[in-house]
Amino acid sequence: MKWIPHLLIILVFYSCSSHERSEPSALGHKEQFQNPPVDARPKALWTWLNGNVDTSMLRFEMMEAANKGLGGFDIWDVGMIVDPNHVVPPGPAFMGDSSLMAIQYALDLGLEYDMEMGLTIASSWNAGGSWISEEHGVMGLFRSSVVIDEKETGSIKIPTPQMEPYISRGSNGRRDRMLDFQEDGLPAYRKDVALLAYPLRTDSLIQPDEVLDLSAYLDKSHLEWQDRPGKWVLTRYTCMPTGQPLAIPGTNSKGLMIDHFSAEATRFHLHYLFEKLGASLSNDALKYFYNDSYEANSAAWTPSLPLDFKNLRGYEITPLLPALDGFRIQNSDYTERFLHDFRKTLSDLIIKNHYQLGSELCHEQGIGYVAEAGGPGPPVHNVPFEDLKALGQLDIPRGEFWYRHPRGQQHMDELQIVKGIASAAHIYDKKYVEAESFTSVWLWQEGPMDLKPVADKAFCEGLNRIVYHTFPHIPESAGHPGWIYNFGTVMNTHRAWWPKSRAWNDYLARISYILQQGHFVADVAYYYGDEAPNFVGHKRTFDWLGEGYDYDVVNTDVLVHKMKTKDGRIILPHGQSYGLLVVETSPDINLDALKKMRKLVYEGATIICQPPSKVYGLNNYQQKEDSLRIILSELWGDNYTSPSGTHTLGKGSIIWGQSAREVLQQRGIPQDFSYFAPNDPGLALEYIHRVTDLYDFYFVRNVDSLSRGGEVTFRSMGHPTLWDPVSGQIMDIPIYQQSDGQTTIPITWAPHGSYIFAFEKGESNRHITSVKSTSGLDSPISIHLIPGEDETMVSLPGDGAYSFLYSDGSERTFHRKDDLEIPLVNHWKVAFEKGWDAPDEIEMVKLSSLHTHSHQGVSTYAGTIEYQTTFSLTTYPDTNRVWFLDLGEVNEVADVIINGDTLTTGSFYPFLYDISKSVKRENTLVVSVATLLNNRLVGDGRKRPEDKRTRSNIDKLPSPWSTPMGDAPLKPSGLIGPVKIIGKSVYQPELRIKK
Repeated sequence: MKWIPHLLIILVFYSCSSHERSEPSALGHKEQFQNPPVDARPKALWTWLNGNVDTSMLRFEMMEAANKGLGGFDIWDVGMIVDPNHVVPPGPAFMGDSSLMAIQYALDLGLEYDMEMGLTIASSWNAGGSWISEEHGVMGLFRSSVVIDEKETGSIKIPTPQMEPYISRGSNGRRDRMLDFQEDGLPAYRKDVALLAYPLRTDSLIQPDEVLDLSAYLDKSHLEWQDRPGKWVLTRYTCMPTGQPLAIPGTNSKGLMIDHFSAEATRFHLHYLFEKLGASLSNDALKYFYNDSYEANSAAWTPSLPLDFKNLRGYEITPLLPALDGFRIQNSDYTERFLHDFRKTLSDLIIKNHYQLGSELCHEQGIGYVAEAGGPGPPVHNVPFEDLKALGQLDIPRGEFWYRHPRGQQHMDELQIVKGIASAAHIYDKKYVEAESFTSVWLWQEGPMDLKPVADKAFCEGLNRIVYHTFPHIPESAGHPGWIYNFGTVMNTHRAWWPKSRAWNDYLARISYILQQGHFVADVAYYYGDEAPNFVGHKRTFDWLGEGYDYDVVNTDVLVHKMKTKDGRIILPHGQSYGLLVVETSPDINLDALKKMRKLVYEGATIICQPPSKVYGLNNYQQKEDSLRIILSELWGDNYTSPSGTHTLGKGSIIWGQSAREVLQQRGIPQDFSYFAPNDPGLALEYIHRVTDLYDFYFVRNVDSLSRGGEVTFRSMGHPTLWDPVSGQIMDIPIYQQSDGQTTIPITWAPHGSYIFAFEKGESNRHITSVKSTSGLDSPISIHLIPGEDETMVSLPGDGAYSFLYSDGSERTFHRKDDLEIPLVNHWKVAFEKGWDAPDEIEMVKLSSLHTHSHQGVSTYAGTIEYQTTFSLTTYPDTNRVWFLDLGEVNEVADVIINGDTLTTGSFYPFLYDISKSVKRENTLVVSVATLLNNRLVGDGRKRPEDKRTRSNIDKLPSPWSTPMGDAPLKPSGLIGPVKIIGKSVYQPELRIKK
C-alpha cells in the first residue's frame, strides 16, 4: 500500500452449546454490543468460605453484582488455607439442611435479578464429599514384591501391599489419607488384581511367555515355588482406595474425592446431589453443575479397569502389569505400545464415565454440565486424559488463566488454559468459551489497567466469557474486607473500586458478545495426534505457520467422525471450516485417522503430513502396519521416503516437507491479519477473527504498554467500522484502501489499546483513499468519534494544508492549526468518605499521589475521593476544535463530571474524555476516583488491634504469605495527573454526499 511516508491514523476514543443459533440483524448486533446480554456478561465464583452464609448479604451482593454488570454466579462452598488467627468459624456442612436452604435462597435471587446460576459439585474440588465411601473414592494400584533367589523352593509367603498413612504431594508436603485402616494397616475395601512372577535381570527385560500368572493363589497366604534358574520377582497387585480427600473443603465438609474413572462413582455422587437439591432442579434457577480442574494426584486405577482394558484394547492387561513398574516386555517398542494403550484407556474411561456421563445425568435433570476439563496437565497436575474430547462432552467448556503467578512469569504459559478450550468449543459446536479468570495470589492489588492486558490476551486466544476467580461472599459478621479465599483476584462489593466497576464489566461483556457470534476463522486445523495425556497448551506462533494465520487444534474423534471436504475446504457439520489440515510430526499414527485423511484428500482436501512409519498400540499392530504401508503408497506415492514432496490423490493432495505458511502463500492466500510499521519496530499486535452472515469481526490488541503505530491489513472487504469496547461507540473508518480481498487501515494504538474492527458485507461506502500533506508534515493522523454526530471527525497534526482524495475521485483540502494543550495547574479541593480517618476535605496546590501525603489518614486512605476545581477556556467557542480532558495518571478508576454533565466512558486507562458537549468558557470540573484497598489495609496493619477499622483472615500483603500488612508498602493512589485540556483541530470527512 502506498501512503505518504509514516502517515498513520490514530483511532482514539477519548471518551474512552450445540444448537441452531440465529444471527441478530446489523442493528441488533450494534444494540447488543452497546448493552450486552446476560450471557455475555462476566460471571464469578461466589465463594462461601467454610460454608458461612449471611442471607441478607447474599441479596445485597446479588443486587450489587447485577447493577455493576455481572451476569451470573457459581456458588462455591470452600475452605481456606490461610487463617493464622482462626477468625473464620466453621459453617454448615455442604449439602446439609442449612446449606441447602442457603443455596435455594441464592438460586431464587438469581431468578429475581436475572443472573445465570451454577453450583460447584463439591466443597472445594474435585467431585466428592462426606457421602462418598471408600469404594467410590479415588483408586490406585498398589503392589508389594519379594525377590525369590534361584535356590529357594517350597512355600513362599505371598506379599501384602503396604500403604503409607499419607499421600505425598511432592514439594507441597503430604496429606493424610481419609481411610478407615484395618488391623493389617490396609483399608477395608480392596480388590486383588493379579499375582505375577517374572525373572529379574539387570536390563529389566522380560519376555511375554516368562510372566507367570499365579493369581489362583491370591486367596492363600503361601504358594509352592518350584526351582527356576535366576532371580524372580513375585508381585501382588491390589486395587485400593487412596483416601485422597477433597482439596480445601469447609471445616464441616471434609470428604473423599470420587473415582473419576468409575461410572458407578460418578452416578452415585451426582444422584446424591440431585436428591438433596430436589425442588431446586425443578425451576429455571439452577442452570448447571460446575466441576473444577481435575487434580487427583494419586489416581492410576479403577476396579473395572482390567475388564475395561480388554473391551477397549482387545487384549489382557494382566501379563503386562510389570511394564507399569519400569520393566520392559519383549523390547522397548512392544512396551511403549502397551503403555500407550494403558494411557489411552485411562483417558477413555474418565471421559466416558465422568465427563460424558456427568453431562447425560445432568441433562436428565434439565441442567447443564460445566467443567475445567482442559488441564492444566503435566507438569502442573497429573491429568490423565486428552483435553479436547473431554471438553467436547460438556455443555460449556471452561479453562483458566492467571493474572500473576507466585513462581514467576515463566510459569504463566503453563496456566494459560484458553486456546484448547476455544478449539474444543469450535470443533464441538459450543457457543461459549469460559475461563476461571485472573487467578492470582495478589489480593486486592489489581485494577483494570493491570487486568486488561491479560484479559485481552485471553480474548485473542478465543475466550468469550469471563468467570472471575473470585467473588468472596462476606457475611456482615466478617467485617471489612472480610473473609477471603486465599487465591484469586478479589472482585466483590468490598473492593475499593467496586462502586465504579460497571464500565470495566461492560468492556469485558462487549468483547465477549462479539466473540460469541458466528464462527471462528482459522486457516489451519492442527491434528495433535492420538496420545494420552494430550493438551493443547497456550496459543503459539508456530514456526510452520507464523503470524497472521490462526488455527484450531483437532483430535482423532473430530477428524474421524466429523470432518468432511467441500469445495476444497475441510468442514465440520455445524459450519466451522479450515483450508488445511496439518498433522503433528510423529512416527506414530492412528490407523482410523489415516484412513479418514485418505478419504478427505480424495474429496479435495489439502493435508500437510510427514509420512508416518508405525501405528499406535499393541493389538494386531503387525496387521495394521501392513495396511499402513498400503496407504503410505497410495497417499504419498512412490516418493514417500523423500524428505519433501506433493502427491495428488483424487481432488486433493498431501504435502510433506513444506510449512503451512509456505503452502498458503503459494496458493495466494494472504495472512488473515498483518501489520506493517517500518518506523515503529516495537509494534506487536494480536488478533482473533469471527465471521457471521452479516459481518467479519476482528478483535485486535496492542501488546505493548506504549503507544504504537502502523498499517494494519485485514483479509476482509466491505464497509469497515470500528467498535470501541470501552465506550460502546461505533464509528465509520473514513480512511482505508481495499484491493484483492484485503483492507488496509493506518492506525496508531493507545498503550494496551484494543478495538473491534467490523466489516459489514456488501459494498464499501464513499471514503478517503489517500492523504497528502502540502506542508511536508510527517506525523500521525488521529480519528475519533464526536458523540452525537453521524460521521467521524479527522484530527491532523501540526499547521498546514492537507489534501484528501476520495474513492469517487473527488478531492478536498483542509487547513488546520496546532492542537492546544492547556494544563490545569490550579488548586483542587479533595474530599474523602467519612469514617476512614481522613479529614473531610483538604486542598492540594499541586496534584500528587495521596500515599506520599503527610497526613496519615490521607496517605493510608482507600475508597472514593472527589477532586474539584474550576477552569476557564478563553478560546471557547471554537467550531474547528474538539475538546478533550486528559487526566494523566489515575489509580485506579475515575468518573468525570463537568458543568454537571457526567461522562460515563473513559473510567479506566488511558483516562481520556471527550468534553466537547459539556465545556464552556467558565467550567467546574469534578473527578471522582476510586482506589485500591491496599493502603487502608497497610494503615490498619500499623495500628493497635482495638483501633483497626478492617478485619480479615488475611494478615499479609500483597499475597497471603508475604509481608505483614503493617510492613507492606503503600501504593500510588488517587488523581496524580498531570491534568490538561486538549483542543484538537478537526476535519469533517464528508463521507455522505449531501443533497
